[in-house]
Amino acid sequence: MTILGELAETILTDEITVLLVSMLPVAELRGSIPLAMALGMPPGKALLLGVLGSIVPAFPILLYLEPISHYLRRTILRPLINWALKRGLRKSEGITRYQALGLFLFVAIPLPSTGVWTASIIASLLGMSLRQALPPIALGTTVAGMIMVILSYNIPLLL
Repeated sequence: MTILGELAETILTDEITVLLVSMLPVAELRGSIPLAMALGMPPGKALLLGVLGSIVPAFPILLYLEPISHYLRRTILRPLINWALKRGLRKSEGITRYQALGLFLFVAIPLPSTGVWTASIIASLLGMSLRQALPPIALGTTVAGMIMVILSYNIPLLL
């Protein structure tokens, strides 16, 4: 094995790998929790790492997307930025009406393109502050994580 391979194996523990996968825009919890299960992690640890990792991108998105997009709209990238903003606002209809509850419900259902990244972008486009948007996003991703744990680990529901 190469020195680089040994270094990566030492640094990229299973926990860090699950955290990093949960931060990816497409994978988020839907990818990290099944990965954690495949790596033999207990459900509670998978949930904790998946939720923590998926929340991390919300901070820079909510804090910096608006100033960055405002700046880029004054450059040659204006058509691309306007297209992306219009596309993001199309997904925001329910969130616009219900604000925090809309964000929570949007993130809590673990379907493609309904995760923390999309919700944070929509919240930023709607002018919601970090303080307004982060609690419902965090709670929603926790619920989505619980659903993914139940599905991934085949945990029976006791009703």
